[in-house]
Amino acid sequence: MAKVIEPGQISTSWKFDVTFDKISLTGFTRCEGLACVVEVEDYAEGGNNHVNRLFPKRLKYPPLTLYRPYTPLSVEIMSFLKDAVDNNSGFTGQIRLSDASDKALIDIKLNGVMPVSWAVSVLDINEELQVTTEKLEIAYESLEMVDLTEGALHGA
Repeated sequence: MAKVIEPGQISTSWKFDVTFDKISLTGFTRCEGLACVVEVEDYAEGGNNHVNRLFPKRLKYPPLTLYRPYTPLSVEIMSFLKDAVDNNSGFTGQIRLSDASDKALIDIKLNGVMPVSWAVSVLDINEELQVTTEKLEIAYESLEMVDLTEGALHGA
């Protein structure tokens, strides 16, 4: 039986927390790139000029970009980047989505996480009300989603 989503179950105000192997990087205010793409093989079948056959090959995941205000906590990110290079291995990550009342709704588990870049927005003393932000871009191999309202696991 299909699930029915009631109007009160749709959250217009998400909160999220990000952790990587017990390293909690808090304060992110924006997350972009959470996606999954099916790579498809296009095959032109001989004798059939009207249709190309499509075959699924693998799932691919674009980089995930996290943003937050630049603060003294930013030193954690440099430590995270150095750990990735020194240990020559990926991390496991988790993004926990909660509603406005802090009720956890969805866990997104990221497998094979590797940080790929970090940047700080322009530092300009002439700009009066500018909030300096930092951006962390990570690559990951796969993801799994857990619906915490019912405990169902959805892997991709």
